[in-house]
Amino acid sequence: MRGAWRVAAVAVPLLLVAGHCVVMSMLSDPWRNWFISEYGPAEMLSAGAFGACALVAARLLRGHWGAIPARYRALLVVFALGSAFVSVEEISYGQTFWEYHTPDWFVERNNQREFNLHNLAGDKPSRFLRRVGEIGMPLIGLALPLLWMRRKGGYEPGTVGFHLFPRFELVGAVAGSMAIRMIWWWRKSLERMPEWTAGMSELQELIWAFAGVVWIVEMARRLESRGGAPAAPADSEV
Repeated sequence: MRGAWRVAAVAVPLLLVAGHCVVMSMLSDPWRNWFISEYGPAEMLSAGAFGACALVAARLLRGHWGAIPARYRALLVVFALGSAFVSVEEISYGQTFWEYHTPDWFVERNNQREFNLHNLAGDKPSRFLRRVGEIGMPLIGLALPLLWMRRKGGYEPGTVGFHLFPRFELVGAVAGSMAIRMIWWWRKSLERMPEWTAGMSELQELIWAFAGVVWIVEMARRLESRGGAPAAPADSEV
């Protein structure tokens, strides 16, 4: 089962990228515009995935509070709150579904004229978070796991590796995110954007959301595999 879990974790982001390109190349303009809109599947799945991250993190904290050292509990709380925040931001606090009136203050300052924070100030918060994701994804998903796997006992209970770093589970998400960035750079040099490259920013967000699900589920699997027993003291980690 663990082998199948890792294969799925790696394969799904790559399949998302390939599937997105195929679908976008086949759709007519009206369907293509819907597909990459605020109501499209990528946006909705991203919101759902971030919401799932928050729920799993909350369940993990509730069920394994004593098995998680204090500093990692704090990080999980931040992860849960951050995931919940991103989830409701993705649907503009329900405006996507209920289409209520955007307050005048947001109409004047929001690039999409929607009730959310990430599109304020000409999308500056959104662009900042995207830069954070593009740097953090390869760091957390590849570089630091490779470093910790070289350390003796780097993934023992109570260590940074055990509570924070995956092994190879996020390699597919890293590759998919980097591929999207390369496609984005490439299409900037073209006079006419190919149809299959539309909606790449939404797809990248979906891959990051999927990576969040994989990460929190992997952390939960590690703790549950130990039967909820208290972890080794975290202060033993150098």
